[in-house]
Amino acid sequence: MIMNKAYVRIIVLALVVLAVVLSGCLDAQLSTKVNRDFSGTRTMHLEMSPVLYTALESNLSRESFSSVNGADLVSYKKDIKDNKVILDITANYKDLRNVNNVRISEHDKILRYEDSTFESLGRTEAISMTGTISIKYTVEMPYKIEDSNADMVEDNKATWVIVGLTDKTLYAESKVPAIPGFTLLGVILMLLIAIKIARK
Repeated sequence: MIMNKAYVRIIVLALVVLAVVLSGCLDAQLSTKVNRDFSGTRTMHLEMSPVLYTALESNLSRESFSSVNGADLVSYKKDIKDNKVILDITANYKDLRNVNNVRISEHDKILRYEDSTFESLGRTEAISMTGTISIKYTVEMPYKIEDSNADMVEDNKATWVIVGLTDKTLYAESKVPAIPGFTLLGVILMLLIAIKIARK
């Protein structure tokens, strides 16, 4: 199982269902950094009851996050504190567009990131999970975010605080700047022209 499937199946479906059945809450911090070439890094910080972890241990092991289909496991740390199992996982991706339920597109100089993972649950299921699961989901874009349905936006970062769950698609849009170096190139050209005129 690769990390992108873990985002969809483990975090959203398996953990939510088992959290209800086993009366074990889940606190999660999910973060995605998007690079200009569509590569990126995804991190997961999970805190759950030992009972919930035991039920999902095979899907949350280091082996399940091994390098497969573009996912390169950077770090995996497991700890037990205050009767909670804590996992910190980081993986790099050569192309985030291969991640399930994630869509990254560029049109008319607008770079758009979407994650429809939670939308697949439906409103009824999302409401029923209130008090069971808490997720802080952050995406870092390569440029300043101009539009998003996030709870908080700061420069190039958008953050959603999801209590229970949500049935909406998360999105963030950035305006792609003009060709990098164009302004500097213009200044250099102006200086060269000025020098040429001065020599006449």
